[in-house]
Amino acid sequence: MRLINIVQAGPLDTAPKLSSLVMSVLQFVVTLVGVIAVLVIVVAGIMYMTSGGDANRVQTAKKALWAGVIGLSIAILSLIIVKTIVGFV
Repeated sequence: MRLINIVQAGPLDTAPKLSSLVMSVLQFVVTLVGVIAVLVIVVAGIMYMTSGGDANRVQTAKKALWAGVIGLSIAILSLIIVKTIVGFV
């Protein structure tokens, strides 16, 4: 028993390219990472505003802010790099 009958599979010309599948997965992952990074930035801002001048809480908020900014930057740069590479293929 086969999972896909060869007759039902259709011609290979209509199959999506591997690069388009990779781009779809990457766009989903980058969107997910971007949303999480923005949430981290917002939470870090709230932590900073509610720190009340406590040096430890301010430092924790700054670290979280930088982590969110770096995560967002990496997500955007990864998408740009992969789109550039796929454009050459």
